[in-house]
Amino acid sequence: VLAFSCEKSEIIYSDLNDISFKSSSSFNKNSDLLQATLITEIPFEKREGHTAIVFDTKLWVIGGFTGGGLNGEAKNDIWQSKDGVLWKQALASKHFSPRTSHTTTIFKDRIWVIGGNEIPNRKNDVWVSGDGINWQEFTDNAAFSKRSSHTTLVFDNKLWVIGGIDANSNALNDVWYSKNGKDWFEATSNSSFSPRFSHTSLVYNNVMWVIGGRDILNPAKNDVWFSNNGIDWKEATSNANFLTKTGHTSVVYDDAMWVLGGANKELDKPGDVWLSKDGGNWENAPLTDNFLKRVAHTTTVFDKKMWVIAGLNIETKNDVWTLQK
Repeated sequence: VLAFSCEKSEIIYSDLNDISFKSSSSFNKNSDLLQATLITEIPFEKREGHTAIVFDTKLWVIGGFTGGGLNGEAKNDIWQSKDGVLWKQALASKHFSPRTSHTTTIFKDRIWVIGGNEIPNRKNDVWVSGDGINWQEFTDNAAFSKRSSHTTLVFDNKLWVIGGIDANSNALNDVWYSKNGKDWFEATSNSSFSPRFSHTSLVYNNVMWVIGGRDILNPAKNDVWFSNNGIDWKEATSNANFLTKTGHTSVVYDDAMWVLGGANKELDKPGDVWLSKDGGNWENAPLTDNFLKRVAHTTTVFDKKMWVIAGLNIETKNDVWTLQK
């Protein structure tokens, strides 16, 4: 408790009401459609609930679930590509356990993998690698509870873990942070936003954002929240222009926040794309090819494009698409 109090006092606080955002969108409705291009199908098993990042000027795909219900399995293979077209396996085994719905991020010039679901056991371990091949376990039992379908981001030179679903299938709205990946401190056990999993989070305009997600008993959400310290959260909108979202992705691209794909509360997959510069006003970005009718995919920004990799449509996929204006 004393350690928490000391660490908590170091978080920089300022009045969230003083934060201002641009209100205009960067998407021109009169311009061409958002260009969707099929790049390739990766030579690995089809998957959902994996992660994708950019590290060492390469695209990386880590773990996930092969789909197929009871016949599917969690994976821990790692794949990389210099161009998104040609892919090779960087690592097959001898590192962290197979898992899905984990998180991956870049922090202090290394790759971090946090938590996830081994099926059926959720994890709260933290792994790190400087090259994507050699991995070190920082902790097998972090201070935050075991969880999957959470989010992780880097903000204020700290790692942050937000929400998710725990080992007892309870949705969470706690927020944790760490300066080193090993020692974790709770910024809040009960955020202003409701408990949720399969949401997204990102950093934009020097604050953290939480977008959508769902609870066990409640339908998918389309609220948007932001914070500049992890403790105090303010609602940008309780009802964004897009339909409720779960299993979607979000990235920062072309100086805006983007939300891609996902399912609504009826579990339909509209395959839509939305963008915003203030978190409250969202604009639809129509596609040349509505390939995004999927959930549990990944999206990252590489080579000035948004890259969408695999996920679940009617069946699990292993395709790679790019989106650009």
